[in-house]
Amino acid sequence: MECPRGVHPSIIEEELEAYNAKRKQRAKRLWRLASIKKRQVARERDLEGYLRKNRMQDRRYTRKNRQRLTAARHKRIENNVARQRFHCKLCNHSFPTLYNLIRHQTLNEDNLEKAKVTGGGKPREQKPNSNQRKQERRDWHRVNKTFFCETCGYTGGNQTQFNVYNNGKTHRDRVAGTYTGPSQNPSTVRKRELAARNKAEKRF
Repeated sequence: MECPRGVHPSIIEEELEAYNAKRKQRAKRLWRLASIKKRQVARERDLEGYLRKNRMQDRRYTRKNRQRLTAARHKRIENNVARQRFHCKLCNHSFPTLYNLIRHQTLNEDNLEKAKVTGGGKPREQKPNSNQRKQERRDWHRVNKTFFCETCGYTGGNQTQFNVYNNGKTHRDRVAGTYTGPSQNPSTVRKRELAARNKAEKRF
């Protein structure tokens, strides 16, 4: 075992092995940090060149290891089929990917009819995103009048909208009793007429 510089030669072999292992770990960590910093500098200096270089490296790696990558992909597919990860309960058939399972259930009308009756083998349903959930909460507040102004009859979708309305000119004028009606500004009148026209067209 090599005795590093600065270490007393009388050190026992076990301590020397532990010291060398720590030194290797530290060297690997420093090399990793240096490579990350080097990539960041190259990316900031020339982004297009950096991305082009990465694409070329990926292509070279794929060409060089095509057989190994293909074998790994086939092994992953076989494992999915063996574990019945994407399994159709109605047909008792396993598929290698989720896309194949959904395509099978979508194209096979018999499976769709059975799925509607039994409730099994349906494609995965998409959950509503955050914007849809926000809109649902706003609609709920408007219907139940959680943020409701008794003076104006205004109902906000959330606390922020309600606070903005309370600090607005219309609400303050109505509370003070000086409200004279909608604004007669020409641009505001045109917007109001356009909104009414669009609303009337949507009815038909």
